[in-house]
Amino acid sequence: MYLEFSCPKCESDIEISTEVFGERVICPECMHECVAPLPGLQRDLEFDNFVLEKLLGQGGMGEVWLATQFPMERPVAIKILSPHFSKNEDFIELFLHEVRLSGKMEHPNIVTAFTAGIVGDLYYLAMSYIDGHELDELLEVEGVMDYREALKIIRCIAEALKYAWNRYKMLHCDIKPSNIMLDINGTPKLMDMGISKTISEETNQLEGIAGTPYYISPEQARKDKDIDFRSDLYSLGATLYHMVTGQVPFDGIDAHDTMLKHIQEPLVPPRDINHSISKNCSDLIRMMMTKSQWERHSSWEYLINDIDMVLNGRPPAGIDVLAHKQHLAEEEEEKSESEKLKRVLSESTEINLNHKLPEELLEKDNVANETANSRKMSHTVFKTAPPKAIIEKSKWRNWIFVILTIIIFAALGFGIWKAVKATRAYLENQLLEENITETQSGTQLEQPATNGQ
Repeated sequence: MYLEFSCPKCESDIEISTEVFGERVICPECMHECVAPLPGLQRDLEFDNFVLEKLLGQGGMGEVWLATQFPMERPVAIKILSPHFSKNEDFIELFLHEVRLSGKMEHPNIVTAFTAGIVGDLYYLAMSYIDGHELDELLEVEGVMDYREALKIIRCIAEALKYAWNRYKMLHCDIKPSNIMLDINGTPKLMDMGISKTISEETNQLEGIAGTPYYISPEQARKDKDIDFRSDLYSLGATLYHMVTGQVPFDGIDAHDTMLKHIQEPLVPPRDINHSISKNCSDLIRMMMTKSQWERHSSWEYLINDIDMVLNGRPPAGIDVLAHKQHLAEEEEEKSESEKLKRVLSESTEINLNHKLPEELLEKDNVANETANSRKMSHTVFKTAPPKAIIEKSKWRNWIFVILTIIIFAALGFGIWKAVKATRAYLENQLLEENITETQSGTQLEQPATNGQ
């Protein structure tokens, strides 16, 4: 069975088979990628206890319709999944489990899920209908948002994600502008809570990786198993980056290239793109989007506190923590360099590099290290370096001290030997000159005596 539909870009007819309903296809005329419509869905169709009213959108997961639910006669948004998902039993089981969790959520910034079910081979999720606009639509019109307004929206979404994580340990895994709506009162609403962890708009193309490439976290792109709320935090930072700069943080030639940039390439500071962004806001985004999840905020509460500080014109407190972690990384690198030096010296000399200084000198050296580290870390909330780092530094300095001491004594010994040698040569020369002088004097005395005879 075949079906024809019009390309949304060039409006030319595209013929597809029933096997690709709800999947992404390429228009043969303009090469535009679009989603094939689901079969049989049309306006005024009775779908379970709903009547479909208007197609709101479509994507890799399926279609979203405005519908009326009976007998309550209330408007709802119903997401109808593509039929090929029903073939994956593991997905269906996890989908229904997470939908049940989503139905328990009651938060002013989360779109409420009402019910879920199946009609034929089409699974669906019915949720509250939000009269408003998706954030990505607003960005297409406005281009760039004022960073203060953007922070207020991101704060609301952070509150929603905090609620989902702290209460149910649920992740979203697909935070992006198209999953955030603003209702007619300007209240931000997070959509698809509870199902994006299982599947995303890009699943078919990215071999099961949840998340959208433009906003995906490095650990999601690597398919790490220890993903937690900090992955959503990264994607929220990428969304904020887009809101205040008008562009995505990384853009590759294709989805895989974009994900690789999230993993490897350094982030261009948002303030370098939009100079009207405050330095504090730029620093906050930088911390939210650090490559290592362990260097991001350790809880949603800390992030929300930093957002409030930036809104009040103060730098985010998390920057101090980030500076400390970078300091520890530098010390680890320094330790690695000292280990290399130790190996080189052990191969080139027979000096005992494990020689220990007297206890009183070691104690003085440790005190000096603590003082130096305190000065170095005075700009952070940490006043001293970790004890292990101090011990490693003192050992390294002890080795250098021993080597320098040996070199100095060797130089002094060589100097003394040269001085003794020079003195001895000088004395020998003096003695030789005296002998020559005495010999000449004796010769002169003998000559007059000879003449007299």
